[in-house]
Amino acid sequence: MTQDFDQMAAFLADPATHGGEETRRIDTHTAVVVVAGDRAWKLRRPVDYGWLDYASRDRRRDCAGREIRLNGATAPGLYLGLGGIVARCEGWELLPPDDPPEEAEPVVVMRRFRQSELFDRMAADGRLTPELMRKTGCAVADMHKAAPARPGMGRLPAFAGRETNELIELADILGELAVARFSAEVQARAEACAALAETRGARRCHGDLHLRNIVLWQGRPAPFDCIDFNDAFTNIDPLYDLAFLLMDLDHRGHGELATEVFNAWAEWMAAEPDAEVSTAYGGLALLPFFKACRAGIRAKVSALALRGQDLAGHADELAEARAYLALAIGYLTEAPPARLIAVGGLSGSGKSTLAWTLAARFGAVVLRSDVIRKGFWAVDLDQRLPQEAYAPEVSTRVYAEMRARAAMALAGGAVVILDAAHFRESERAAAAEVATAAGVPFHGFWLDAAPNRLKARVDARGRDASDAGVAAVEAQLGYDLGQISWQRISADGTPEAVAELAFASLAQ
Repeated sequence: MTQDFDQMAAFLADPATHGGEETRRIDTHTAVVVVAGDRAWKLRRPVDYGWLDYASRDRRRDCAGREIRLNGATAPGLYLGLGGIVARCEGWELLPPDDPPEEAEPVVVMRRFRQSELFDRMAADGRLTPELMRKTGCAVADMHKAAPARPGMGRLPAFAGRETNELIELADILGELAVARFSAEVQARAEACAALAETRGARRCHGDLHLRNIVLWQGRPAPFDCIDFNDAFTNIDPLYDLAFLLMDLDHRGHGELATEVFNAWAEWMAAEPDAEVSTAYGGLALLPFFKACRAGIRAKVSALALRGQDLAGHADELAEARAYLALAIGYLTEAPPARLIAVGGLSGSGKSTLAWTLAARFGAVVLRSDVIRKGFWAVDLDQRLPQEAYAPEVSTRVYAEMRARAAMALAGGAVVILDAAHFRESERAAAAEVATAAGVPFHGFWLDAAPNRLKARVDARGRDASDAGVAAVEAQLGYDLGQISWQRISADGTPEAVAELAFASLAQ
């Protein structure tokens, strides 16, 4: 079969097979991908690595069909179908994507996309923006909400021991002290989180959700190339699936974008219809462990590629492998302590701007009353709500839900930021009580700004989760706010100046 595969791969890469179009061949340890014109063809290798089995044609065809079906949901129009290669007396023939016969070697046919639109390339070029990453978080949440449930937690309960045993064998490359520390920390965390893990359900996830497997397709972030060959890698907690993407961003120095992704994912998971609040916020104690595992796997894979090599000649690769392991250790040992921060003020005072600046610094969970309210109505964040959505009883429910999510996230060890007006003394007192109940520090900021500045800011807003306009500000200026015991900060200055005042206060 190896000889046939080599011949088929050469045939597929031959420009003559594609009407003379220039071709490019990409070889991996599992497949050969050929791009020509506006198409790409993926031919699986007849290999069996234990964790991946493509040994038989039936198996390769089944996995190819799963690839097309599963990725078609997250990247509509990218996958064109299953083609094939068949032997002819004069050589080989490439069949179009139209249910090839059983004797054909299966070939996945895709539309070609620009490599520059892969998110790893965009990250390297500095083209990943907070807005794009929020859209990515929502796209991943859509994928997870639609994913079929699976029993149990898959492979995760036994994960730490198996993976760390393999890392120990690579200690000569990764460093004995670092490997020993990671092994001890990850196993201790696995034991501490075992009971929580048992309460979390698994579902059929992507399994390989890093930046290179997301593409800007037709103007939208599209996860693709999910794992199709081993259910143990995909029947997992959605948080573990998301953790790969978060870790990849952290590794590339984009922790602030990881914060954007997580919060957009969590907000969308928790939104109606079919809100999954506990999926989003109820397992956060597991997230450092999940990210550490993802980074540890990357360290292992990178180290395996260096085995038997002259390390002096692969200094960059060695540094990256060790950086992954250091990142994994950091997840387990350097997380900021849980605390609750609340930001209040009239519309236009800059609450959300400050909240997101703080979140980027602390990797915090941001809970926005505007988002929760729109989630109750199952509308997009830039869609205006009817007036009844702002009735007092609705606002009471919104604030109660925000505090419930905060309590859930604080229990998982997160830094949590409440982004809401908090007009009433009772609302401000209730926020502080959440922190007291969780046994964590609380800090409330109240942003003051001149009326003309408030009005100018809301008038200049683009598409936003807040529906407040100038009329709302004028009404709020007449509110009886009661006694404000939170730290008051003038928000008339630049966002940077406001943030520095907040950071200085939090550092005390």
